[in-house]
Amino acid sequence: MGSSGLSPKNTAENTRETAAPPAAPPAAPPTAPPVADLRQPAERYFGLYTEQSPYNWTEVDKVIKVVGKIPNMAGYFGAGDEPFRTDAVLACWKRGMLPFLTWELRPKADMGPGGAENLRPGWSLADIATGSIDPYLTAYAHAVAAVGLPIAIRLDHEMNGAWYPWSVYTQVNGRDGKTGAEWYQLMWRHVHDVFAQAGATNVLWVWSPNIITWARSDFRNFYPGDDYVDWIGLSGYYRRTTEAPTFDTTYGATLRKLRNPALFPHAPKPILLSEIVIAPERVLHVINLHLRAPMASYLADQKLASGAWKTVPHTAMVLPVLMPGSERPRAIVVAAVSPMRALDEDYE
Repeated sequence: MGSSGLSPKNTAENTRETAAPPAAPPAAPPTAPPVADLRQPAERYFGLYTEQSPYNWTEVDKVIKVVGKIPNMAGYFGAGDEPFRTDAVLACWKRGMLPFLTWELRPKADMGPGGAENLRPGWSLADIATGSIDPYLTAYAHAVAAVGLPIAIRLDHEMNGAWYPWSVYTQVNGRDGKTGAEWYQLMWRHVHDVFAQAGATNVLWVWSPNIITWARSDFRNFYPGDDYVDWIGLSGYYRRTTEAPTFDTTYGATLRKLRNPALFPHAPKPILLSEIVIAPERVLHVINLHLRAPMASYLADQKLASGAWKTVPHTAMVLPVLMPGSERPRAIVVAAVSPMRALDEDYE
């Protein structure tokens, strides 16, 4: 009998050296409550938009440290020619957060500032309602269905303003004897129906107009219908320094109209403040209003020199310095001008 030249001992050692390590068990998929439970949520949502999330959570984690509250919703945007991002949904639910997608049915190249003047052929409300992008919508809906986890979709938001290509204003989207508002309803229902046919029943549909300070208030004319909407969203920016920076100033009139069945007949729906902002040019005004008196009091208590210098600044940045556990600022940093300059309207 021939010999291989390997003893049993050598064979065993060789086997131990070349055997692959056992494979790690696959990670458990994230879990989520049934979408039916979310249509009437038992708790309030606190969400964030950042430039990174839901693909990177660094900014979100920084905000959590500052505000001391963990968000349960992650907002992000997508264009009408991008594929569905399954990884975004999985990343959100791994952190126990509801993915909240603002889905703009326009090419990605057109996203950002710019409105109705950017309306392209094939992308009008009438075009989409009559099937111009159906192959894309169908593929997208099947991908949503495949992920299985709940996702909120804010489709073509702030439609009652004039700054997006899906505006309900007739001069933007009126066609073939129908108003822009009518085409918006038809577009929404068509997209919803495509998803239903694909089995994508894991979607919370969020109809999200803008506050009426800057947009149309005849909600009944462009509301898609109770069977097509799960939540009502609302965008609202604080912009004018002539108005008090309060919740009621920004949202009060719109919420009262949305909740008035005589003006807007619809089944009760949860209302989400889906986009809230203090416009950058107004942040300083709010800081001035809220910090002027506390800071003056602080300086008086400390017997520090104070008062306005004659130098008149044109621009400045005012930053409060807050210490842990303190209810009022320890100091204010004023960049580019004297820190002794009075905090007045000239800073704007």
